[in-house]
Amino acid sequence: MVLYTQNPDLAPEEWQVKSVAGAETQASVANLTVNVTYHLRVQARNSIGYSPLSSSTVFYTKSVVTPGPAALLLCRPIF
Repeated sequence: MVLYTQNPDLAPEEWQVKSVAGAETQASVANLTVNVTYHLRVQARNSIGYSPLSSSTVFYTKSVVTPGPAALLLCRPIF
């Protein structure tokens, strides 16, 4: 799961959630607001339960010059 928010002071259960299928190793989050700072955390889930949340990563969405989605974030594993 990918959790993201503009307000890192919210409890994790109040963050927006992007579900990711079991075997997927990347995810994208679309339709973000431009010129906004977001905080992102990742959490794994399996048949036993949930992993601890990752530490928060901060990113800023810049406005786009060409027509298209306001912003797109692509998350890839770091090994």
